[in-house]
Amino acid sequence: MRRQSFSVEEDQLISRIVQQTGVDDWSLVKSKFGGRRTSKQLRERWQNHLDPRLSTSEWRDDEDETLFSLQRQLGNKWKLISQLMSGRSENAVKNRWYSAATRKKFPHWERQREAEETEES
Repeated sequence: MRRQSFSVEEDQLISRIVQQTGVDDWSLVKSKFGGRRTSKQLRERWQNHLDPRLSTSEWRDDEDETLFSLQRQLGNKWKLISQLMSGRSENAVKNRWYSAATRKKFPHWERQREAEETEES
C-alpha cells in the first residue's frame, strides 16, 4: 500500500476525536476515525504534528544547549528528552539532534568528540 499524506479534513477529524476521547486509547480513536489509517498512524500524527502543545517555532539557542546537555546525560533516549523539553515532540527532538550534529551546530559536542578521540589514541 502506498503512503499518502494526511489531508486537512483528516487532521481536523483526528483533532475532534481526540477532544472527545483523549489520547489514552488509540484503538477507540481509530474506530471513530474509520478510513484506511492505523491507530499507530493516528497516534503519531497527533504526537508529532497536531497536538496544540507542540512548538513549531524555530529552535532557540537555549533549546539547543538544553538538547545537547540532555543528550550527553541521557544518551539517545529521545522520548525522555522530549518530555523534559516542553513543546517539542520526540520526533522533532531526534531530528534536531541529528541535523544539528551533522552540521556541527553544537560546538561543545564537536570539542567533546575530539577530546574522546584523542583519549582513545
